Amino acid sequence: VSIAGVLASLQNEMIYHDQLTGLFNRSYLLYLLERNVKTPKLNITGVMIDLNAFKHINDKFGHAVGDDALVVAARILQSAVGNGGCVMRYAGDEFVVLLNTQDDEAVEGCIARIREFFDEFNKNGSKPYELFVSIGSHKLNMKAESVDDFINVIDARMYEDKKAFYASHAGLDRRLR
Repeated sequence: VSIAGVLASLQNEMIYHDQLTGLFNRSYLLYLLERNVKTPKLNITGVMIDLNAFKHINDKFGHAVGDDALVVAARILQSAVGNGGCVMRYAGDEFVVLLNTQDDEAVEGCIARIREFFDEFNKNGSKPYELFVSIGSHKLNMKAESVDDFINVIDARMYEDKKAFYASHAGLDRRLR
């Protein structure tokens, strides 16, 4: 009986973790958001992060190096966010952070730290690639929006940031090749 309990516990943990990065995954994100529907008093801000030019890393260095880049990005995000929220791998090269605040200054501070930590990684030059991010954020308001609406807003805001990135980094835009 105790072995069955341990196996069930391990299975539950695996359901909510991304095997590559060790982060929580999209299933856990949706679980947290659905749970918040029942207790909408929580002050949460969602931040979606996408790695720009990630396909270039896979194409130039191979998928093993691309996997390494995802693991590095996960570590950078965890360091930048710290105890201020929960970092999850959403899909592919996209991550979502649920910050435990809706304070504008705290949210902007966290986003600035994320950008700063990625800049520091790139300046360090310890890997054969650089990592660039696009970021979108939105305060969760479960009284006025669904989980899907919330995800769509942070996704749309991230893509606005991505457009601005590629406007100044056209050489990395695979759509122009």
